[in-house]
Amino acid sequence: MVQIYIFSNLDWPGKNDGEWRNFGEKIEGNEFSDGKWRFIIYDLDYSMGARFYTEGGPHIDNFVYAERAKDVAPVNLFLAMLKNSTDFKNKFTNVYCDYANDIYSSEKIKKLIEEYREECTDLVAYSSLRWSGRSYESKLEGYAYYKTYYYKALDSLIKFYEERPKYSLQHLKEYAGLKGELVDLNLEIKGKGKIKISSIIPNFKEGKWTGKYFTRIPISIKAIPDIGYTFKEWTGYKQSTKLNDEVILFETATITAVFV
Repeated sequence: MVQIYIFSNLDWPGKNDGEWRNFGEKIEGNEFSDGKWRFIIYDLDYSMGARFYTEGGPHIDNFVYAERAKDVAPVNLFLAMLKNSTDFKNKFTNVYCDYANDIYSSEKIKKLIEEYREECTDLVAYSSLRWSGRSYESKLEGYAYYKTYYYKALDSLIKFYEERPKYSLQHLKEYAGLKGELVDLNLEIKGKGKIKISSIIPNFKEGKWTGKYFTRIPISIKAIPDIGYTFKEWTGYKQSTKLNDEVILFETATITAVFV
């Protein structure tokens, strides 16, 4: 899923991913030492259009691109389930929307990139100058060149994540044959608590958050009261007193979790 969203890792599918687990004794305080298999991805320098910042890449349909690796068993199984298993398709769709709405939101990405711009510019520019093999009139000239190149690459990443949702969510709709449409889901909180929607617990600003999800697909919602509070009810588009519930959208909607 990550590889599809962050296109264009040209070495994928079939490369640059794998699985790992701890074969030793469980390490106290380390949740990843439990012996369970987990996925890993690496070597992403071709992803997000960063290497080709003059061209970008947010418009590329990576679902179709993934079909070139149908001989890679895991990818073949994934594509088959996405098209033929309603349960898998619904869960995948909601989590993919989570990516666009929160996990890889342009707001979060831009904040990280500005931190990298501040912390890493000198390191990247001088390292590039050292290993480039190109000649410059002075180190200062070389440094200026690679600093500019790095800034352009970072700006390209920001642009990628600003534009990726509108393209990639449409690609998902077309590839998976989704019948619904993207609509706004507005979540609000009264009292003190959090809301888990699908796979994420988003950060609320002044008790409000908005994301885009597809209509006609069940979306799980969970109310998480803060210490000292209890969950009372869902109000608005969803009327319920269940702590764990689900909602099926047919239009733009507002749902409020009430804590007392």
